[in-house]
Amino acid sequence: MAQAYGFNTTVLMRRQTSFDTPASGNHVRLPILRHSLGDTQGFEEQSYGPEGREPKDPGRSLATHGGDIEVPLCLNHMGWILYGLFGAPVTSGSGDYTHMFKSGAASLPFHTIEVSHPETGRFLQHIGVMFNTASFKADKKGGYGSLSIGCLGQTEVKRTSSQGGTPVEEPLDRVHQWTGAISKDGAPFANVTECELNFSNGLVANNDIINGEPWPASIDLGQSSLKGNLTARFVDTEVYDLAVSGAPFALELSRAISATRALILKAPAVRLEKAGIPMEGPGGIRARFALRGEWAASDNAMLIATLKNGRADYEHV
Repeated sequence: MAQAYGFNTTVLMRRQTSFDTPASGNHVRLPILRHSLGDTQGFEEQSYGPEGREPKDPGRSLATHGGDIEVPLCLNHMGWILYGLFGAPVTSGSGDYTHMFKSGAASLPFHTIEVSHPETGRFLQHIGVMFNTASFKADKKGGYGSLSIGCLGQTEVKRTSSQGGTPVEEPLDRVHQWTGAISKDGAPFANVTECELNFSNGLVANNDIINGEPWPASIDLGQSSLKGNLTARFVDTEVYDLAVSGAPFALELSRAISATRALILKAPAVRLEKAGIPMEGPGGIRARFALRGEWAASDNAMLIATLKNGRADYEHV
């Protein structure tokens, strides 16, 4: 067997119809920068009787499955990721399409993610994978942007051949990190140097139901959340005054290649937590504030992701 390499790794994905049944049919090939998906299952000590002080024959603990995947910020592939985070979008347009995803869906899809290393002949199926968290970051840097997704799942199964059918290939349409823009209540938010939004679906592995297996019987939806932070140059007291007041405002982050190719994140009701403004030396002073989002009646959601591209839908064929 030859050494396996990341550059030769193939990742395929398709939504499932039920939690414990792997997807069949043609999967989508997903570009991956890195991932840590996998099963973990340790041991539990079980001392008994007059057998001395040394441990004997430990029992297996319950298994957990999950990890993170980091994907490039590609306007074509991003729809598959957002579908997993928020559920099916509302799509409009012809030729140029707009896909609107909203947080708070009553159900979210399960996925089969197949990771193959051809050098070893190993095809690992990650079954029942749900997208729990996502970290969106806006700052001014070179290179292309990326998105990190935290996952929970049921288990992994080793196969001797690919189960992904004929993979569906999507062209890459990556967005530079420096294309980011930020606005407050619809107007440019001046002097902001960094903003991070961390979204969570609040998923919890269900280990309560007795199913005769070490892995969870399902994954339950919990309360979603939106937290993060915002950093701005201390040029005036606009951001400081927002934190002092605690009043909600609409925050919008966008990455755009053109008017018809963009990703826009809108949190319609965000509050900044009050914090001090430290001076850490002779250089320019920056203020950093924690933020939290909440549901807004105006948009009937806590977070809205609008994806603009040339793809008509994100349904599997």
